[in-house]
Amino acid sequence: MVEFQLFNKITTNQPALTPTQMRAYWGELDLLLARIEGATDPYEVLGVERNAAYEEIWYAYKHQVALLYPSYSINCSFPEAMQSRIERVFARISRAFAVLASSGRRRQYDESVSLMTDRLSPSLNARAQPQLDQSHLVALAEAATRIQELAPLVGQAAATIEAPPAAVAQALSAADSEPANAASGKYPRRFPRFKMRLPVQITGFSRSGSAWQEAAETGQISRQGALVRLRQRVRHGHVLQVALPMPLKLRSYSFAESHYQTYAIVRSVIPRGDGVRDVGLEFLGRTPPEGYFDRPWSYFRTASWQGAERRRMPRFRIAEQIHLEFFTDTRMPLANSDGVTETLSRGGACVRVADLPDDFDLVGVNCPEHAFESLAVVTNRFAGQDGQERLCLQFIEQQWPI
Repeated sequence: MVEFQLFNKITTNQPALTPTQMRAYWGELDLLLARIEGATDPYEVLGVERNAAYEEIWYAYKHQVALLYPSYSINCSFPEAMQSRIERVFARISRAFAVLASSGRRRQYDESVSLMTDRLSPSLNARAQPQLDQSHLVALAEAATRIQELAPLVGQAAATIEAPPAAVAQALSAADSEPANAASGKYPRRFPRFKMRLPVQITGFSRSGSAWQEAAETGQISRQGALVRLRQRVRHGHVLQVALPMPLKLRSYSFAESHYQTYAIVRSVIPRGDGVRDVGLEFLGRTPPEGYFDRPWSYFRTASWQGAERRRMPRFRIAEQIHLEFFTDTRMPLANSDGVTETLSRGGACVRVADLPDDFDLVGVNCPEHAFESLAVVTNRFAGQDGQERLCLQFIEQQWPI
């Protein structure tokens, strides 16, 4: 695997590099671009062996993205020609990761290379022609794979759309049965989603106005959003820029582009306890909300859902005095506050709070009157018309006695 010596030196939002560091960075970046541009298969693109484990593939992908997008200040100084090369290389490593990170796609690719080798070698020997080396055979196989990837797009242009892939078809089938799911108590969703591991580049802004970038991976995806795992701390209402190799059948636009770029708003943040957070994103489209370009680090709200009730447990308008304690994801206490519930269910509550810390991951909820005590995660955070903040909480240790 290719090692990147500057990975620990060039970090997100680093203000400046010394001239020596800059020369080293530009030299290493140029070597990386040249190597990937000359690579003939996904393994060469990521710089891993053919027997590499998933962890090694993921590590290689993240390190290459870290070198392509080290910090906002450096990205701003890229010449236009260099920026175009970086975008093309990023698309290549993302496609390579999408192939190798999936055991099914990786096996299919390896089989196509082996089949191409078996078919071409005897024919070339029989005609006494020079034997193609492995790189040519792999290039042919990659070209064949790319043609297969473009087939759905050609079909769309011809108005003869093929049947959806099995995973998408299964998700669409699940969507058709959502009324039955609602009747049986299952959680109905506006759009079907299914498990898919895709590389995704996330760009956001800190309160100081500086940009940060993180290479992440999707856990679930749908036409209107995705679940990604981030180390960067984000809050409900943050708007992020997202780029990922979205399947064509789940896109709303950019059908001819290798990457789907969209703005997305943070809908949920669930800490995992290891510094990583499961972040639920709702795609907003090509344009961000009004006011984003003036203050991209602000918190935004979109129109509330006006459709059928989609909650698992009924909510009741009950006012209860409760005490809240705020923690980091490692259970380190941050602050305390009192609050009043506006709505309650067995599984959660919407709470009006007078004083909130800026950043926290978990909330301890205590109500002595009902002998209730539970840890909770925040599923939404917003300011009401009275200017006071509200927390929508999901209890994770016990249910409220209703």
